[in-house]
Parts: sequence; C-alpha cells; structure tokens
Amino acid sequence: MDIVCSPDKNYVMPTGIMMCSLCENNKDEEITFHIIHADLNEEEKNSLTNIAKRYGKEICFYTVEVQKLADITTIGQNQQRNLPLSAYYRLLFVDLLPKHIEKVLYLDGDTIVSANLTELWNTDIEDYALAAVIDYTLHERAVAYNRLRYPFRLGYFNSGVLLINVSYWRQVDATNLFLDFIKKHPEGLANHDQDVLNY
Repeated sequence: MDIVCSPDKNYVMPTGIMMCSLCENNKDEEITFHIIHADLNEEEKNSLTNIAKRYGKEICFYTVEVQKLADITTIGQNQQRNLPLSAYYRLLFVDLLPKHIEKVLYLDGDTIVSANLTELWNTDIEDYALAAVIDYTLHERAVAYNRLRYPFRLGYFNSGVLLINVSYWRQVDATNLFLDFIKKHPEGLANHDQDVLNY
C-alpha cells in the first residue's frame, strides 16, 4: 500500500497519530508512507520516520514546489474557514512520486484508521480518477453545486480519504487541470482543494 499524506509543521503530530493507527491495524501489510511537504525540518521528518521504522514500514519525503500555488493567495475572500496552503499539496503530489506507483491512498492527518485497509486498497478504480466518500454536510446542499457550476447528480465528496488512480491523473495531466481551474475560479473555492477535486 502506498499512503500519501501532506502535513505542514502544525500537522506533524496528528499525522504521526494517523500513521500509528494505520500501522496498528495493518501490521502485516507492506506499506510505504509518502510525505508531501514544503518546510518540514529534520527533527519533524525524523519523528515521522521513527514511527514508520517502529512498525517496519517504509517512508519517503518529497518537497512540493510551492511557487506552483501562487494563484492560491487570491482565493476566497468570501470563505468561511481558512486552511493552510498545505491543504493544496495533494493537488501536486502526482508529479513527485516515482513513475512505478499507479495507485495511492491519500489520508488527511486528522484521520484515525480503525481497521485493516486491504479491502479498501483492493478496490478496482482502473476506470476512475478516484474513489471517495460522500461529504454528508454538503452533498444535498444546492449551494455547493451552484458555486462550482456542475450538476447535482454528480455528487460531492469529502477529500480527506481518497483512493487515487495515479496513472489516470498522469494521463489527463491532472496537476495542470487543477491549477488552471484555481486560476480561473478563485472566487468559487469555499472549500479549497476539496472544491477543486470535486469539480
């Protein structure tokens, strides 16, 4: 299993807890953690590395090119909540991963894993960009669909847990699709990267 996380300095500890919960419930699984970040120092990286090593799991770190997110500073004068820039790192990770990786499970740092993930990991998403869970706070509210200008029937998902078809994202050049959408529609992104992914 290839697990992607994108913590900033404030989310190192929660990410470590998520990693522990995942490893405790998946002790016999081969797991590699891929940590996408912009500014973690050696001490912060070592704290996550030590958790992975304690459970016999692999861990790799990738530095994201923050300048690609320059347009994000223009987003959301009408937003109800401010998320850190690191929330957008998941939009850029595909270009950083080794080419042999075809699928990943993205997990937010505030996720707790309470069971074995094999069944989820083995979900067939060959013909899909990703698998996700409906966001029950927003999927029945017309405001989200009106804001993003797409049909209600397509639904709205939560971006905290995503099984991602990396091969498909590469094929359609998803990174540039995301960045182009941000550039053209900054006023519509009340829910930040989650809105981008849903659109």
